[in-house]
Amino acid sequence: MKTLVYGFGPYEEFDANISESIVRALAPGPGVVTEVFDVRFDRDMFARVLGRHSPDVVIGLGQHRRGRKLRIEGRAQNLWGRRGEPLRRVSESGPEHRLTSLRFPLDARTTVSRDAGTYVCNFSMYVCLEYCAARGSRYGFIHVPRGYDPAAAADYVREAIHHAGAGVATISDQT
Repeated sequence: MKTLVYGFGPYEEFDANISESIVRALAPGPGVVTEVFDVRFDRDMFARVLGRHSPDVVIGLGQHRRGRKLRIEGRAQNLWGRRGEPLRRVSESGPEHRLTSLRFPLDARTTVSRDAGTYVCNFSMYVCLEYCAARGSRYGFIHVPRGYDPAAAADYVREAIHHAGAGVATISDQT
């Protein structure tokens, strides 16, 4: 089984992105590859990496501005846009939402969300979920609060990778 874990670099007013710190803390090893993406609405950027690695499991990480818990995203919406601009569809022919297919451990560190917003995290989720649906891969996404301890978040992601390898059921069972 091959797992791809990705995060994002700095964006807007943030000169650092906690998701990049977490991805860098995860040492790629047997069955685990990592990637840090630029913060761009670029379908091909995601598709190239997915095609290059052909992962069985994809775990996306993104930064969110507030909150204290890891936010497990249950679905991506078929909308994207920058603040103040009209929203566009990620896929003209795709469904309104795509549900994640990977279950994460739920405990005092986590909360479940069904609204990933309309920025690049949601865009990446939708694009990756299209890929995973077509190939039978599993996908999940975690929004990490900007002030969260990166080492603690990396430990959680390692647990998530372990659970994914154990073939645990989908998050849709939890939401």
